[in-house]
Amino acid sequence: MRTEATILLLAPAALLALAGLAACRSDGPKAEPAAVSADRFAPRQDPGATPTRALDAGDSAGSTAPAPAPRARAQTSGAAPRTDTLPIRSFIGEPEVASAATVAPAADPVILESVVGQINGRPVFASEVLDPLDGKLRAIAERVGADRAAFIAAARPEIRGVLLKKIQDELILAEARASLTPEQQQGLFFFLGQVQRTMVSQQAGSRLQADEATRETSGRTLQQEARDQLELKLIEHEINRKIYSRVNIPWRLVRQEYERNADRFNEPGVAVFRVIAVPMADADRVRAAEQAIAEKPFAEAAAMDFNTFLRDSGGLARREFRGELSEADVFAAPLNEPARALGVGQTVGPIRWDNALAWVHLESVQPPRVRSLYDAQLDLDFELRDRKRRAEGDVYFERLLSRGSFTEIGRMIAQVEAIAAERYLPARAQ
Repeated sequence: MRTEATILLLAPAALLALAGLAACRSDGPKAEPAAVSADRFAPRQDPGATPTRALDAGDSAGSTAPAPAPRARAQTSGAAPRTDTLPIRSFIGEPEVASAATVAPAADPVILESVVGQINGRPVFASEVLDPLDGKLRAIAERVGADRAAFIAAARPEIRGVLLKKIQDELILAEARASLTPEQQQGLFFFLGQVQRTMVSQQAGSRLQADEATRETSGRTLQQEARDQLELKLIEHEINRKIYSRVNIPWRLVRQEYERNADRFNEPGVAVFRVIAVPMADADRVRAAEQAIAEKPFAEAAAMDFNTFLRDSGGLARREFRGELSEADVFAAPLNEPARALGVGQTVGPIRWDNALAWVHLESVQPPRVRSLYDAQLDLDFELRDRKRRAEGDVYFERLLSRGSFTEIGRMIAQVEAIAAERYLPARAQ
């Protein structure tokens, strides 16, 4: 009833407004405005009440006739609606609202995003950690199946690495912003606009196309992508200012590192020999050895039963040497002199060796690899600088951690692990 009464009051006003619009749009001659009398503004009277008149100047203030009692309105619930009004639904085409009995029950809730902590007041969402690891986590889930404990154990190092990197970047970014001068802050706005203009120019000057291309490639808007690049530049600037500027490697340290690792830059050569040894007292074995050496490859002959020197490995003897092979000690006397005089593929023997006869064959030679300080200085300088940068970075990051505000790392890792298990493991594993 309340809705219908409201409609009855609104309908005349709507009709008057429509009539006014029609009058304004009429192409016919405009009528002269009618004179407005004071009766136009008199209060409306109830249809059942006795009309009242305005007091004349000569009337007494209290001489009004008593008004009769108002007639009661019929309140029949089944009264037909007025034909000069229409329901609101007829004007706006509102669909019928389904009853409570026909509404389907809600399905299980779907978690779209979860906050796992905060870094300097900024919320950290689980997707920021899991999205970069999507491929790795899917592979882990496929490998472990429904084993939740195995999945979490394998995923924990990956999750921890991404989360620590995010904490580090956020803390460094906050430090970089706090250290900017007003002039540098103005320069950031120019840089941000320049990045956006560059991205737009790559799409034929269309900002809309650039935004769509950015969404397709990275899932982010043009403005978000430009801001990400700005933040990366801020982080690089802060790292260069606070870490790289403190890394200085003098020549003295390079030379000391070379001398300390002389073996690394002066790798020894390797000579591969094959040896056959046969007891002198066993004439049959001596004749078999001589015949096999003459008819077969030396490695095959060295693996035969008559050989008493490392027969299982075909008489193989690897010897390291420095400098020239002709000056190296590769065997004990009396085999050393004949052996180091061999060329690749040559054989010497028989040589009396205690109570045996020996044959020595040189299979291959790898000469020593020597790098001078001049050749190794660039590699040494890079390694020393990287080592120094890591040390300075650890000190700087520990200082940021002591001053920053963020949720406990172990707690965030545990929450991300639980969300990852729900997202990637099959339902039976939950």
